Amino acid sequence: MLALFPSMKYKPWYALGELVDNAIQSYVENRDRLRAIYGDYRLQIDIEVGPDSIKVSDNAAGIPATELARALTPAQPPPNSSGLSQFGIGMKSAACWYARRFSVTTSTYGENESRRVLVDIPRILETKTDEVGVERHYCDPPVHGTTVLLEHLNQPSPTGRTLGKIRSYLRSMYRVFLRSGELQLTVANVQLEYVEPKVLVSPRWDQRRGQELRWAKNIDVFLPDSGRRIRGWVGIREKGSTSEAGLALLYRGKVVVGAGSMAQDAEGSYRPEEVFGRTNSFAYQRIFGELDVSELNVAYSKDELIWGGEEDEFLRILRHELDSEPLPLLKMANGYRKSEHGQDVDVVNEVRKAVQATAAAAAAGFVAQNGRTGSPAPTPQPPPRAADHVATPPISVGLAIPAAFGDDIRLELVDESFDAKLLKIKRAGSVETIQINRAAPFMNSFANFPSMEIEPVMRLALAVGLSEIEVRRAGVPQAAMLRSRLNELLQGPLAHRTVEN
Repeated sequence: MLALFPSMKYKPWYALGELVDNAIQSYVENRDRLRAIYGDYRLQIDIEVGPDSIKVSDNAAGIPATELARALTPAQPPPNSSGLSQFGIGMKSAACWYARRFSVTTSTYGENESRRVLVDIPRILETKTDEVGVERHYCDPPVHGTTVLLEHLNQPSPTGRTLGKIRSYLRSMYRVFLRSGELQLTVANVQLEYVEPKVLVSPRWDQRRGQELRWAKNIDVFLPDSGRRIRGWVGIREKGSTSEAGLALLYRGKVVVGAGSMAQDAEGSYRPEEVFGRTNSFAYQRIFGELDVSELNVAYSKDELIWGGEEDEFLRILRHELDSEPLPLLKMANGYRKSEHGQDVDVVNEVRKAVQATAAAAAAGFVAQNGRTGSPAPTPQPPPRAADHVATPPISVGLAIPAAFGDDIRLELVDESFDAKLLKIKRAGSVETIQINRAAPFMNSFANFPSMEIEPVMRLALAVGLSEIEVRRAGVPQAAMLRSRLNELLQGPLAHRTVEN
């Protein structure tokens, strides 16, 4: 078994998490006694990183002399397996995966000695011994805790990006203990803190001037086949994130699935397509929450759940629960559009840049077509006052196209959720305005910030609008029929990513 452990598919944060689990388990089992002794006691775990070593120290209750042999024997579960230390394999497998040699130094409150055991894997394999010696040293009775020192590492000593991911993952995995104040966890001299994402507070997407609601609710999923329950809460992030959204599934207080969400690692997130949709959906960027899955079973590496064939049923029920009234989270996440009155400056700037680039490209196209050598750049105009039903003031840009085209042509991007039409052409005197609706269903599905490109769709829509103006002026009757039919088609199934949606 010792020879097998280095070949396991651990990742550094999950391997170190096994050592953190042991410290937390020791703390939880002895919490009342430690608090009775110290009053303001708090669990402290410190992970130090050296050039070819890692040391994990804690001030938990330590390993009693009577438990030391069992603790160092693979696959020997602890007497109390109701916590995070469940299989009796975590510390050994993680230590052997990370290092060729490790030592465990521990002492227990009330005993006057500390014990150190050195486990040299190559030597054990060479000599085929099943025993290791124990060094005993005198210590003061109040001293307690455990230190695991990993040396001669099999894996690179974590630095740079890997060290950053270790911090991010451990912060996410142990969020329950960090935010309660029970745990102080330090990694390479950086104390970890968990920052709660803000929940969206807004009227419903279909009632722009309705009551302000906090978009989070409790979830209780009953799995009929096994009778197990999954409980927790799910909400909508105030600010969308392609990497940080997703569900965290907690097993006995530790995030075992979905820790990557708050670690800014989409690969480690839990966002099943059956609930969240595809990666460019707004639900994928905004839905987050925490669900307790402690009634399920967990893999021995504690980074995967054993669903027993019930995950599909769980996702079906969960999707129904999320979109049930009075807070339909999925509909809100996909339909909500943040007001751009200073609340989301990056998005506003990007949209404005896309409008101006589209207008400039149109002007350049006409310059090339008509053989001219220069044309002034389009000049953004102050947006008109937004109507009550418009979520965002229009972004209006003049097209600096050659005089041969005739009258003044403008491009305008509006946000009119009350109107599903993608493209309009409005005439006022000598000015014709090609209006593209950012809130049209097609734009919401395929061309919306922050995760999708809006400019290609704007360019295509502008080309359709300019073509209509040209053919109308050339005397073609009913030139608007193409645009009218286009708008109709892009309000139906073509406007959505799947037939179901």
